[in-house]
Amino acid sequence: MASPRSLTFEIAFFQAFLANLAKRLGQPTEMMPTTACWTMKGVESLFQEIRKELKNQGFPTSPTNRRILDWLTRNSLHHEVQADGATFHVFELGASNHAPPDSLEILMASVPSGVVSYFSAISFHELTTQIVPHHHIARLIAPSNQPRIAPSRSFPSKRPDSNVEKSDQRKLGRLLFRLDGIPYYVTLRNPRLVPGIEIRNFGVKSLIRCFTPTTVEDPKSFSKHGTKHIFRTA
Repeated sequence: MASPRSLTFEIAFFQAFLANLAKRLGQPTEMMPTTACWTMKGVESLFQEIRKELKNQGFPTSPTNRRILDWLTRNSLHHEVQADGATFHVFELGASNHAPPDSLEILMASVPSGVVSYFSAISFHELTTQIVPHHHIARLIAPSNQPRIAPSRSFPSKRPDSNVEKSDQRKLGRLLFRLDGIPYYVTLRNPRLVPGIEIRNFGVKSLIRCFTPTTVEDPKSFSKHGTKHIFRTA
């Protein structure tokens, strides 16, 4: 059984940790483009920064990440979103409406330095009237530095993916995960071939980094994937 002194210390730590966490989740930045949801890697980096600051405030030791997450969950301040191949962490602090994270926010949480592209960018700029069949985010890497993309991982599914033929999955990039049956991919793009990128506010929790409307890929390039979209024209 924990001693009263250790319990008092833990309560003080959690209160200080929560105040610091709320401050950091207050506004997204280019380095931290969304505070709506986090990967475990993002959580670990965030918690490490908070620990360093609290150590300077007189908290030499701290509970594990799992214990902190469990405490936040018990207090209805955190829950997990389970995808097929990934887990996302949502912190529910403040007076927000606690809406589930959008697909664009999930993309930015998955690859914080990435750029929303392909069908996801077309949808973001409202250039299509159809539901996005799969989401993409790009890493901008010069060709000489691009690693070879491994074949997409295969996750068990109750039904086959009707939107993407198996033979086309490798063309779409590397599969990160599936959420609500929709696949999310990461691709590699040459920054010298990308004329424009813009960053927009997306609600109060996110900044979306996306190809500009004039640089969104030519719809004809998608025909090889067997998917037709309706595009609005000016």
